[in-house]
Amino acid sequence: MNTYQQSKPYRRVVADILAGTDLKTVLDTGAGGGYLRSALAPSIEMDGVDKQANLLPGYLNCWPVDLDEGLPDWLPCYDAIICCEVISYLSNPLNFLKSALRHLVPEGMIVISTPSVWYPESRLFYLLKGYFPSVRSVTVSGLGSPHYVVPYSFPQLYSLLIRSGFKCVRFHGVDRGPKRIYEWPLGLPHWLYCKFKENRATECEEKSFWHQAGSVSAIYGRRMVVTAVAPKEAVSKGFQC
Repeated sequence: MNTYQQSKPYRRVVADILAGTDLKTVLDTGAGGGYLRSALAPSIEMDGVDKQANLLPGYLNCWPVDLDEGLPDWLPCYDAIICCEVISYLSNPLNFLKSALRHLVPEGMIVISTPSVWYPESRLFYLLKGYFPSVRSVTVSGLGSPHYVVPYSFPQLYSLLIRSGFKCVRFHGVDRGPKRIYEWPLGLPHWLYCKFKENRATECEEKSFWHQAGSVSAIYGRRMVVTAVAPKEAVSKGFQC
């Protein structure tokens, strides 16, 4: 297991997803220090964008881009766009996802990792304090704070991806259970509700959604990785993929 996978659990999940594909081109959004490069085969061509981008080892190009404004039209199209630990900091995630879709080849994939606020302790934290862990109000953290702007659960991210035009949204668990023992019983009503909805569902996609939402990783996990696929029809405007 390389350094990329060892340092953060979600990185292992992202690496496993990418290892099962035949990608040729990848865009790393919020590239940071370029850790994603070590998780991919050397033959994959990789570009990066970040708010303050410098040329990173193993990347063909790195561009400074404000992701709140979306991906610029002059970027090419890619087989996959990776968004690790970025979307929670964006104040306009729907705009970003729509622009990402325009820069994916037909049936290209987006991979998103982000903290989840669905786990029982987070809900209890919200009940007692009025905000989720790591998500503070302006009066608490101040403008320009590094804290997350938007707290995400799987259903919320699922809805954003579908509204953006993606299909086949899938949840990939990072944690296999709760961090604290007392969370097990607190998550039981959640699990029962998801099972009830899954049994009542009449369409395959609806049943799949509730099955994923009722998984142990979705209920108790503090982080999640979600993938989605671009439709077969080209969605690019003004340029060719």
